Amino acid sequence: MGIPRPFPIVGAEELPISDFQKFIGEYTWLEILHALRPHFARYFFDQHLTADRFVFLGPENWVLAPLRGVLNSLAEHPIALLPQRLQPPHDDHWPAERHFLNVGVYQADTWALRRSEEAERFLDWWSTRMREQGWLRLCEGYGLDQLWLNLVPVFFERVATVLEPGLGVGVGNADERLLTKTGADWQVGQQPLTLVNWAGFDLSRLRWEAHLTDRPTAAPWRALAVVYRQEVPAMTSTPEPAFGRPLARPRIPRSRYRYIRPLQRLMAWIDRVPVPFLR
Repeated sequence: MGIPRPFPIVGAEELPISDFQKFIGEYTWLEILHALRPHFARYFFDQHLTADRFVFLGPENWVLAPLRGVLNSLAEHPIALLPQRLQPPHDDHWPAERHFLNVGVYQADTWALRRSEEAERFLDWWSTRMREQGWLRLCEGYGLDQLWLNLVPVFFERVATVLEPGLGVGVGNADERLLTKTGADWQVGQQPLTLVNWAGFDLSRLRWEAHLTDRPTAAPWRALAVVYRQEVPAMTSTPEPAFGRPLARPRIPRSRYRYIRPLQRLMAWIDRVPVPFLR
């Protein structure tokens, strides 16, 4: 697709983030990974002044065809977002609609911008939120970088929601994006499969991770994963994260469990009690 190889690499420490060491000390490595996204976009906006359109692709995205749907939407819109789903689920399996209300209705793994004052304003707003409130604390309303995107169509003008079935296909919508193969080409319905997000797919077992969905993995997905596994070599080793705190929660001393467990049972009971009773 005309992308230079090997890819140029920019280290996070090169980003113009004030008090960088304090910034990386406040988050886990997973939170850092997501919090840096708008900062990188801001950096490339400033470094490539002749570029007009920018498309962000998360590392687990697989591009099978030109992203015309995303790029064409930028002709009239400064910001383009991909929704998690195009229609409600038709079953009782997970993830359900309420899942996306908790983690975000737009995909943070793929978004696009056209150079404009509105895009600049969006990046300033988003990077500020990631600098101060980029946690993964769903019970407190913090969902990394993704949950903030819910507010973008309200806070910013002319935001495009790209409703192309072949874009952003992944675990959240695999049940509605039915894959078929015609010759060497893959399709979603009558449209070409353009962009697949493999986040949450176990390539060794050829199935979606059980903690992300309880829907069975359809045979076309397994066949497509075999092709992906052949074309994208697996990493032989996974290096330790360079920035951020460990993701694992700190261990609780055994002596504290005598106090913690009764409180947990009490909270579970409160959650089940009818609200009028508590009033």
